[in-house]
Amino acid sequence: LGARAVVVNLRVGQLRFEIEELSEEGDRVLAVVKRSGVGRQSGLEVSDTVCQVFFFDETGQCSLVREFYDRNAANAAAGITKPSP
Repeated sequence: LGARAVVVNLRVGQLRFEIEELSEEGDRVLAVVKRSGVGRQSGLEVSDTVCQVFFFDETGQCSLVREFYDRNAANAAAGITKPSP
Protein backbone atom coordinates (compact mmCIF):
# COMPACT_ATOMS: atom_id res chain seq x y z
CA LEU A 1 0.00 0.00 0.00
CA GLY A 2 2.87 2.40 0.72
CA ALA A 3 4.08 2.77 -2.89
CA ARG A 4 0.50 2.84 -4.16
CA ALA A 5 -0.38 5.58 -1.69
CA VAL A 6 2.55 7.66 -2.90
CA VAL A 7 1.46 7.25 -6.53
CA VAL A 8 -2.10 8.24 -5.62
CA ASN A 9 -0.79 11.27 -3.74
CA LEU A 10 1.33 12.35 -6.69
CA ARG A 11 -1.55 12.04 -9.14
CA VAL A 12 -4.45 13.19 -7.01
CA GLY A 13 -2.80 15.58 -4.58
CA GLN A 14 -4.68 15.89 -1.33
CA LEU A 15 -7.15 13.08 -0.62
CA ARG A 16 -10.15 13.64 1.62
CA PHE A 17 -11.41 10.79 3.81
CA GLU A 18 -15.00 10.72 5.07
CA ILE A 19 -16.00 7.97 7.50
CA GLU A 20 -19.37 6.49 6.54
CA GLU A 21 -19.50 3.68 9.11
CA LEU A 22 -17.49 2.29 12.03
CA SER A 23 -17.84 -1.18 13.58
CA GLU A 24 -15.81 -2.60 16.46
CA GLU A 25 -15.19 -6.28 17.10
CA GLY A 26 -12.72 -7.13 19.84
CA ASP A 27 -9.29 -5.72 18.93
CA ARG A 28 -10.39 -4.75 15.40
CA VAL A 29 -12.22 -1.78 13.95
CA LEU A 30 -13.82 -1.72 10.51
CA ALA A 31 -14.13 1.70 8.88
CA VAL A 32 -16.10 2.19 5.68
CA VAL A 33 -14.54 5.28 4.15
CA LYS A 34 -15.27 7.44 1.13
CA ARG A 35 -12.08 8.84 -0.39
CA SER A 36 -12.17 11.76 -2.79
CA GLY A 37 -9.77 14.17 -4.41
CA VAL A 38 -9.00 16.22 -7.49
CA GLY A 39 -6.29 15.36 -10.02
CA ARG A 40 -3.34 17.65 -9.54
CA GLN A 41 -2.76 18.24 -13.26
CA SER A 42 -6.03 17.15 -14.86
CA GLY A 43 -8.48 18.67 -12.40
CA LEU A 44 -10.48 15.41 -12.66
CA GLU A 45 -12.50 14.57 -9.55
CA VAL A 46 -12.05 11.02 -8.28
CA SER A 47 -13.73 9.11 -5.46
CA ASP A 48 -14.22 5.59 -4.21
CA THR A 49 -15.45 3.76 -1.15
CA VAL A 50 -13.07 1.45 0.65
CA CYS A 51 -13.18 -0.68 3.80
CA GLN A 52 -10.25 -0.39 6.17
CA VAL A 53 -9.70 -2.82 9.04
CA PHE A 54 -7.54 -1.53 11.91
CA PHE A 55 -5.90 -4.12 14.19
CA PHE A 56 -4.91 -3.08 17.72
CA ASP A 57 -2.38 -4.79 19.98
CA GLU A 58 -2.68 -5.42 23.72
CA THR A 59 -1.41 -1.89 24.49
CA GLY A 60 -4.15 -0.29 22.37
CA GLN A 61 -1.78 0.77 19.59
CA CYS A 62 -2.76 0.20 15.97
CA SER A 63 -0.43 -2.52 14.70
CA LEU A 64 -1.84 -3.10 11.20
CA VAL A 65 -4.27 -1.60 8.70
CA ARG A 66 -5.66 -3.67 5.83
CA GLU A 67 -7.70 -2.23 2.98
CA PHE A 68 -10.50 -3.98 1.10
CA TYR A 69 -12.86 -3.12 -1.74
CA ASP A 70 -14.98 -6.19 -0.97
CA ARG A 71 -17.17 -5.59 2.10
CA ASN A 72 -17.62 -9.29 2.87
CA ALA A 73 -13.84 -9.82 2.88
CA ALA A 74 -13.45 -6.80 5.17
CA ASN A 75 -16.13 -8.15 7.52
CA ALA A 76 -14.34 -11.51 7.65
CA ALA A 77 -10.97 -9.85 8.39
CA ALA A 78 -12.59 -7.78 11.13
CA GLY A 79 -14.32 -10.82 12.63
CA ILE A 80 -17.78 -9.43 11.89
CA THR A 81 -20.31 -12.13 11.14
CA LYS A 82 -23.36 -10.02 10.22
CA PRO A 83 -24.10 -9.76 6.48
CA SER A 84 -23.13 -6.60 4.60
CA PRO A 85 -25.85 -4.08 3.78
